[in-house]
Amino acid sequence: MTDLKAPLRSYLDQSVHEEELQRVWRGVQRRTLARPGRAARATYSFAGALAVAALVLLVLWGRGTGPVDAGPLTLEDGRAPAPVTVPQQALAEQLRLSDGSRIELQSATRLDVLDNNGSSFVTSLRRGRGHFDVHPGGPRRWVVECGLVTVEVIGTAFSVARSPQEVTVAVQRGVVQVRGETVPGRERRLEAGQRLVVRAPESTEPREVACAESQCEGESEASLPAASAARPTASGTAKPAGAAAMEDRIGSLLRQADEARRAGQRERAADLLMRVISEAGDDQRGRVAAFALARLQIEDSPEQAALTLEHAIEAGMPQGLGEDAMARQVEAYARAGQMDQAARAAAEYEKKYPAGRRLSEVRRWANAE
Repeated sequence: MTDLKAPLRSYLDQSVHEEELQRVWRGVQRRTLARPGRAARATYSFAGALAVAALVLLVLWGRGTGPVDAGPLTLEDGRAPAPVTVPQQALAEQLRLSDGSRIELQSATRLDVLDNNGSSFVTSLRRGRGHFDVHPGGPRRWVVECGLVTVEVIGTAFSVARSPQEVTVAVQRGVVQVRGETVPGRERRLEAGQRLVVRAPESTEPREVACAESQCEGESEASLPAASAARPTASGTAKPAGAAAMEDRIGSLLRQADEARRAGQRERAADLLMRVISEAGDDQRGRVAAFALARLQIEDSPEQAALTLEHAIEAGMPQGLGEDAMARQVEAYARAGQMDQAARAAAEYEKKYPAGRRLSEVRRWANAE
């Protein structure tokens, strides 16, 4: 299943210049108020309609001449977004992205990039607090993994704070969808001025509160808790230095793999990703690496891609990549000619995602001859 091109909606959502549109309509109204004869009125009406249609087509034509595939996001200086750790007591760090979006990370915050392509940008807020200002109308689906919940947006401004006990999502502008096993109904739509606090299962039930937009924007660090840089384990002790070094090693390997892939060094990228998978253990970045590896394997070795995805899905994919991983698995089986397996994987996909974004593609691959 190849990556989808930027949807036509991303062009249609951009409105025609208001002043130009009003100028055309004023001309049509003046001709109508003049009340000329029937033939003249018909001529004016037809001319007005043609003018509006021509204007709309001209705008869409001009916008349609650009590249269809937006490609992965980069920072403003052209570098690929990499995992960011803001130390305790450090100043906030801001990431400015190539599509005009901004991410601001507070102290004691860790943000990883799980997937970045022309149709999706998936990050993981591992701890701390981040403010996301997503440029509206873009072709990508933005997803923020936060442990207890997944936040999905199209174009909005919102904040997410994560601690070991809870996750808080506060929306300043636009709309977000919050999904998770501990969310009431497993999904909650939040609009501007609303905030959702989701607690770990052993804590109290999730609660939702409404707040003024200015209050959501001005919440202090005390009201939105952030985990310390030395995150405690279940036993209450700080994470050992060796574990922190392993985290940095895995992040380094992932960055090297991404650089190799961008440079066209597919074999080197695959080797680096396999090292991540073997060393990651319970770290979910191992499953992310498996997803990336399968994307490299799927054309030349679809059987291996299907096996890679099968192991990753069984281990538990991050929520933001779970649907894409299951869809890719159907494609891999179909490319390998294993149609029984493709049909089985397609049925599992449809059971879990009955209204999934990739449902039509999954069905097409499952029925391919």
